[in-house]
Amino acid sequence: LKKWDFGILARCLFTNRTGLASPDLLSNILKWKDNETLYFQQQQNEIYFWPWNSIQSRITKEWQISFSSIKTEKLWTLYDISQWVVEATDKISKKIAYLTWFNQGDWVFVLSKIEIEKLNLLEKEKKIIKKYLNTESVKRYGIIFNDEYLIFSDKKIRNEIANNIFPNIKKHLDFFNPAISSSNWPYGLHRDRSSQLNIFERPKLICKWMFDNSEFTFDDEWYYVWMSFSVITQNQDKNNLKYLLWILNSSLWKIWFHKNWKRRGVGVDIGVQVFREFPVAIISHENTNLALEIEKNVDTALGIKKLDPNSNIKDIESKIDELVYQLYNLTPEEIAIIEGGK
Repeated sequence: LKKWDFGILARCLFTNRTGLASPDLLSNILKWKDNETLYFQQQQNEIYFWPWNSIQSRITKEWQISFSSIKTEKLWTLYDISQWVVEATDKISKKIAYLTWFNQGDWVFVLSKIEIEKLNLLEKEKKIIKKYLNTESVKRYGIIFNDEYLIFSDKKIRNEIANNIFPNIKKHLDFFNPAISSSNWPYGLHRDRSSQLNIFERPKLICKWMFDNSEFTFDDEWYYVWMSFSVITQNQDKNNLKYLLWILNSSLWKIWFHKNWKRRGVGVDIGVQVFREFPVAIISHENTNLALEIEKNVDTALGIKKLDPNSNIKDIESKIDELVYQLYNLTPEEIAIIEGGK
């Protein structure tokens, strides 16, 4: 199939099967005879996103949900959406190791707890070492901290490192000088976001750029994140982050994300622009009790996940899905679309 072939009706399928397929099973799937595979037809020009050769979600033509019966505001009017730091370099890559005398995996701007102990940092140096998360650390409603830390060197701090105010950090970065590719070489992060109010040391929602099942979580412990994340913070005190968290993690909005952005691999690629357009239901006198019940359940889920990030909270999630359906005033037919899209 070609993305420029318009007017051609394509036969498409999405299977729930996983693992190795026997020849008979594969034959049944391709012959449209498998009961765990969804089959549908779609116009060729509706399958791909231009200019990317990326396949759209299967719910594109099924999505007929309107929010005209409730008041919504685009997310960007209620919350701030920001980006991450770019280290350059976080750790020594295989390519850099091949070209230099460093070992693959050596720590540069990102440090392990053991590496920090080896550096014998002064108390003032410890203040610019920040708790740091990668994509493996962030779970749905939970965080698994893997004892990784970021040397947060913004414009001011990188000048102080150059002036030997942080001598042990300077010595460390001097050693890795040939491997640092930052535009603020050799002591500064490539992108530190210092032109903004520090988005990391505020209550915030953290989310990965790419996912199949949405994995948003709440952070009030001042974690820093890298380039595979977006960060959402309040721009008004009345706009509750925990209220937004459950909406973003609900089944309704998983389907919305799949409809509104491009697919990559098994997931969708979500950028800042998509978040800006997200329709948030406005809390009013009529739905205040509903919103409070959502927030109460969010606190319960976050508490459980804080104790054990791998805990099963499906019962709570199902309850909140029902509340979100009520919040957005969905009809039984619209709910059926969402439940079918799971």
